[in-house]
Amino acid sequence: MPKGVSGNPNGRPPKNRALTEILEKAGATQLDINGNKVSRKRLLASLLWEAATTGKITFEPERVEVCDVDQWIGIAKFIYTQVDGAPRQNVELTGADGGPIQTQQIFDHGNVAAAIASRSSGYPVPPSTDEGS
Repeated sequence: MPKGVSGNPNGRPPKNRALTEILEKAGATQLDINGNKVSRKRLLASLLWEAATTGKITFEPERVEVCDVDQWIGIAKFIYTQVDGAPRQNVELTGADGGPIQTQQIFDHGNVAAAIASRSSGYPVPPSTDEGS
């Protein structure tokens, strides 16, 4: 093979997301709920909506759990982020005292080696002394 040519032109294959695949398969499994076949995903969605709209989760006729306010808020937030996506967050970046961010050029492209040495030593880079060379 010529120098510089990859033996794998398509690149590295993507890794499988094992837990995601396992959860998807488990969620697709059908359960028998009161004579009806329901996927675990649909059952979970139904229980989440029940909790969000009534404050209770009915796991079986004999077992009903009541959500406290913090649990209810967590469920409602979870549903909204899954349905609508996370809310947009505006971030404002400012410099000292709320002013503009100040930047400083630490080297010119003609003096890269000195800049690298300076950054590792912690001392400022002296201006380039190459005059017209």
